[in-house]
Parts: sequence; structure tokens; C-alpha cells
Amino acid sequence: MAGLIRHLCRKTSQKTANRDWMTMLIDLHTHILYGVDDGPESIDLSMEMLRSACSGNIRAVVATPHILDGFQSEELIFSHFRKLTGAVIEEKLPIDIFLGSEINFQFGMEDFLESSVGTFRGMGRYFLVETTLTHYPKHFEETMSRILEGGRVPVFAHPERVGPIVGDTDLIRLLVGMGMLVQINAGSLLGMFGERIRKFAWDLLDLNVVHFVASDAHDIRRRTFNLDEAWKAVRKKYDEDTADLLMFDNPLRVLTGESITG
Repeated sequence: MAGLIRHLCRKTSQKTANRDWMTMLIDLHTHILYGVDDGPESIDLSMEMLRSACSGNIRAVVATPHILDGFQSEELIFSHFRKLTGAVIEEKLPIDIFLGSEINFQFGMEDFLESSVGTFRGMGRYFLVETTLTHYPKHFEETMSRILEGGRVPVFAHPERVGPIVGDTDLIRLLVGMGMLVQINAGSLLGMFGERIRKFAWDLLDLNVVHFVASDAHDIRRRTFNLDEAWKAVRKKYDEDTADLLMFDNPLRVLTGESITG
């Protein structure tokens, strides 16, 4: 894994010299880990997903299993992660997988951040947090502010899909102003969840309050990898540098624990 990080960092330094590799993507939010949430049920299905990711120019993915009410066994998550990593190596797939989680906002969630899967790569800095799609929690900002004061940085997973706040650009700007980071789904930009969500996702990009675009892939048919399509759409509307920032540069900074500004 450390080798991949060094490789990706070298690629970053080559941007101005060689543009051909720039469709290399890092997917920061996926449900590729089998048997732990609503993602694939078997390692075979996980491998099908990873093959699909490879065909879409994704070079690295982070497995972010849902942490819902209570906490799934860390031992189970690590066991399945090790087996999946072994299968990737055995098949010689040109992709690397890292481990994190997607923590549902709930009472006591701060305790989960102490676990080895609570933050990206267990580094103790960045973590992915979600709310239910039908409810925006009353004390969300207060809790996130307290966590930020403690030195950890929350990444708000797909706020553009949270019904009660769709269209509320002022709230997203408030959260980003506090220090939170924002991840939107590739499918939202591509219209998979309806016009209202698509418009909100692009509005957030226009306001420069989005730090990552990720697939949030769950399977190979309905919720699959579409990061390459989103990359092309963002490049078309803005430019290549913006697409790279959202789907390579900033995700790499998370994996290396570096600061993200802007």
C-alpha cells in the first residue's frame, strides 16, 4: 500500500510533463467489501466490482462499509478486507484498495472514530460521515464542530441526496466554513437520482464547496462505478484540473493525511 502512495505521488509531480495518465482516478467512497453491509454479498461479487472499477480507469478505491446502529465487528471487516486484498493480488488486478468506513450520524459516533476503521486508513484524521437521506439531524453542526476542534476532519457523504437540505446552499457553505469537507456522488452529477438532486450537485460545484466526487458504488448494475463519466462531465463544464482535483488530487491528500484547502 505504501508503494502505491509513493507511485501516485510521483504521478502527481508529472502533471505538467505528461497529461496522458490524467484519467487515473481514486474513488474515496465505495461499498466493495463483501458481507458487511448492503454492498456485495460474496467475495466473487466484490471482485466483479473491482474489475468494473479497473475498466473505468480507477487505480485506487477505499472500502467504506456503513457503520450504522452499533458497530460491526472490526475483526469481520478486517478479515474480509484481507481476503479481498489477497484475491486482488492473486488476480493481479491493476488496482489497490484501502480501508475506511462510512459512519452514520448517531449518538456515541465519536467513539467509533477511535477504532482502526473509523478514519481513512486508520490515520486518525479524515473520516466519512453520513446522515439518513430523509432526515437532517438537529445537532449535526454542533457535533461536527466539536469533532473538528478535536483535530479530526469530517467528510460529509453525499449531502446533495439528503432530502430536507436539497437546495440549501447556505447550509453547505456554513458547514464548509466550519471546516467540514464535502463529497458528492458521481451519480448525482449524472442525473441518476433525479433532476432536483442533479441541479443541487452542480450548484455546489459552482459554489466551490465540493472537495471530492466519488462513486458510492454498491454493485455492478444499479449502483456501480461511474467515476470516469463524472470526470468527463466535470472536465467538460469546467476544466481538466478541476476534474483531477476532485477525483485524484484531493482523494490522494486524504490517503496521505495531507491538508486540503479551498
